[in-house]
Order: sequence, then C-alpha cells, then structure tokens
Amino acid sequence: SSTSASAGCDHSGFREIIAEKLTVIEKFFEELSWLPKEVIKKCDYVEYGTVRPEDISLKYAGEGDYIGEKWDDFSLDAIEGWALERELEDGDSKGYAGGILESKLARIHNRRQFQQPRKEIRRNACCIPGNRRIYVKTDGNFLLCEKMGESPEFGDVYNGPDLKKIRKFYLEDYERASIEKCSECWAMNLCGLCYAGCYNKTGVDMEKKELACKAQRYTSKAELITYFTILEEQPEVIKEVDSVEYY
Repeated sequence: SSTSASAGCDHSGFREIIAEKLTVIEKFFEELSWLPKEVIKKCDYVEYGTVRPEDISLKYAGEGDYIGEKWDDFSLDAIEGWALERELEDGDSKGYAGGILESKLARIHNRRQFQQPRKEIRRNACCIPGNRRIYVKTDGNFLLCEKMGESPEFGDVYNGPDLKKIRKFYLEDYERASIEKCSECWAMNLCGLCYAGCYNKTGVDMEKKELACKAQRYTSKAELITYFTILEEQPEVIKEVDSVEYY
C-alpha cells in the first residue's frame, strides 16, 4: 500500500487521514482468515526518484512538515508514528504495524558499528551497477533499474553493458560529487540513499541529491527513535529482529 500528500494539506487533517487509512487496511488483513499471520504486510510512501514533484510531496520528510506523533520533541512521519503507537499498544510484531516497522528496526539493529573511526565510507545504499538488475528501455538501451527515469544509459541489448560508462557515471562521478558532504554526515552509516534519487539525464544532480539526503537524515533519526523506544518498552520485539535479514 502506498500513499502521497499534497503540498496544501493540513497537518492534523493529514495525520487523521493516514491513521484512518492504515486502520482500515489493518482491519482488512486481520479479517482475511486464509492469510497466515506470519505473512509480513508493509506500507510506505511512494518512493521518490522518477516520481514527478506534482505527483508527490517530499515535505513529509526533511523537516517533518507532515507529521505523525511527537516523540521526544521530534515528529515522526504519519505512517511511522501510527505504526509505533500501535506497536506499543499491542506488542504484536506479526501484525500490520509490526510489518511496517520490521525493516526499519532491522536497519538500525544491523547497522554498521565500529570501535574506531574508519577512513572508508560506503557508497550509501547504492547497488552494484548492472549486477542485480537492468532496466531495458523500449529502444533497447540500458538504465540501472526501473526507478532511474532520466539518467545516463550504459549499454544496450546489442552490445551489452558499457563498463567505461558505468565506471564514469556511477562510480567516479558519484563519488566525486558526494564525498565532501557524505564524509561530514552523521548518518553516513545509516544512509539508505541509492542512485535513483540523485540523477538527471546528464549525470549526478546535486540539487536532487541534497533534497534526498535531507529526507534520509530525517528518516534515520526517526528510525533511531522508533528502535530505542521499542527497545526500552518492548525489548522482546527487538529480539525477533535478530532473525530478519537486511541488506
């Protein structure tokens, strides 16, 4: 299930609309007698990347313009706020709220932790170009994946992938454009940002990337609050996260 917000939406009204929708969806899954309880049900916002600004607002992330519940003076987004509140009430990690939170909890639980500062910085959450998937356009040209939209092509069905273009656009150019800000970012080891939110047809678009980075920092802080709130109040839920694979 996905949802989006319009720029003119009232904050309290937006929260109520999202809560109402999520409650209806939760009830729907609970009443499916044939659906095993252990099946994970998730919900999130429409991903940015190829989505046009007029189709979805990113303002729910970044500064918390569209907020859910207040936790320690920080506003979680509407979906996460609803899920955390419901999880604390019910403690049902296999329920709908638990499914929404599971990957968020796993991302924090399995985060990279080091005893000493490290010189290396990972390339955010970017995949290995051309390794896991390739999006083939109708003209036969390759894009990294179905989320990329307008971005540099790197080969075609006739000649295969162009390794020189991959190296230039998705390794060297990306690193050169990102290293300064990433090296100073507190969330660099939690970052879930990939190529999809960072490119235009000619290459890395830093204006787009910085907007996406802002949203990632907001998301990381919200996930930390969610994780440690549940750890303090329902530690048995966190124990179950040990078995969740996260990449």
